[in-house]
Amino acid sequence: MGLTVAPPWQALLKASGWETLDDLFAVPNDGSLSKAGLPPWRERLRVRLAASDGQTVEVYIKRFRGVPLSQQLQRWWTGAPAHGTAWTEWKWLGELARADLGAPEPIAYAEEVTFGWERRSALVMGAARGVSLERWCAEHRTALPQSVLASLAELVARFHSLGIAHRDLYLAHVFAHGLEEAKPELSLIDLQRVIEMGWRARRWMVKDLAALNYSTPPWAASPRARLRWLKWYLRMRKSLSEWECAEHVGDCLAVAHGAGAARLRRQERVLARWISGKTEQIRRHDARRRSRV
Repeated sequence: MGLTVAPPWQALLKASGWETLDDLFAVPNDGSLSKAGLPPWRERLRVRLAASDGQTVEVYIKRFRGVPLSQQLQRWWTGAPAHGTAWTEWKWLGELARADLGAPEPIAYAEEVTFGWERRSALVMGAARGVSLERWCAEHRTALPQSVLASLAELVARFHSLGIAHRDLYLAHVFAHGLEEAKPELSLIDLQRVIEMGWRARRWMVKDLAALNYSTPPWAASPRARLRWLKWYLRMRKSLSEWECAEHVGDCLAVAHGAGAARLRRQERVLARWISGKTEQIRRHDARRRSRV
């Protein structure tokens, strides 16, 4: 199976000998990014390619083979029975790029699917700029700057306004570049579980926001800061129908502050309670998973 390759990368991948799905699976697993709990049918690799100018380019490969029945059913349920797991992330990386939302650059993908059954698939993508917010919080053990929280509220609001949910929206999957700047550059990674929210939008939105809440350590955001963030997020969602929020973060913050910052209206308090309840569910589930690992 030949690779589907983004035009800017065709020459480099061909020069590197990456032209088929077999070529991607032949790449040695020397730069594996496996972690505890990652199932054996999924592989993540970091690879450096030699460019024509003598520089090296860092790319990431995700490989899927021996996909279990549970994942096959999940793939069929999300509406892509004709495509493999790698295609899903390839699709959403492209969608986010077209929406001008931060995400790794899609480079190439290939798949082997027979009568709806995924035998194997692989994806190549660029590196996300900066560092994950999970790592930054662990290393600094201090409150996240308000500029970062504002940019994060904007990113999630714009993401949800596309009618999609991440379903794995933890700080580990949010990368930040230029944290010292007034408007840091944020991007989302690990998009293979993204779905269209459809008529269950509230459920998926709450799940994403609860995942963010759970993965944000206590020192990174106080309870008041979390409520203020929720206010920002909701006001940005509302404002997106009126003007492009990406260019007016300062205006969005002013709107949120002027609305009473952390003081929530009744409907917003109900949403906050839903998020709190889902956060506790995630906490219990994560505790069980950690005990198994």
